Amino acid sequence: MGTIEEMTREEAVNLYEWAYGSKECVFLDTSSVPHFSMEGKIITLARVFLSIKLGRELLSGRCACHRCDTPRCINPDHLFEGTYKENTADAREKGRLNWKPKPRPRKLNSEQIQEIKRLYFKEGLRQVQIAKRFNVGQPLICNILKK
Repeated sequence: MGTIEEMTREEAVNLYEWAYGSKECVFLDTSSVPHFSMEGKIITLARVFLSIKLGRELLSGRCACHRCDTPRCINPDHLFEGTYKENTADAREKGRLNWKPKPRPRKLNSEQIQEIKRLYFKEGLRQVQIAKRFNVGQPLICNILKK
């Protein structure tokens, strides 16, 4: 199989059937998006099938967007070409980007923070020394002392 432009309809149908029927043909990333290796590059199967539907490679800076919002879907009738910005806006409109960053666990409790301030301001220890004592980085100590 050569480039997408060179692919015959029969090759495209065979690839589609193979992709749906084989558990070994593709691999999934952490978001369950099927990927495929073609011409030494790893690309999403949605991108491959949208390119086949369009009869050309997707334009630079563009992606395969899903009408059905199913990451595993590779049905060309459910795909359209869009920019990454458009794809993100589409996902946001459909409520698929409602994630919030996970709160980072605190490395130090309030008593330790008070001790850090005491060691720096009253004892005169250097930030690097305090950081080693509490097993944290010096930038964290610096941020604590700014507050």
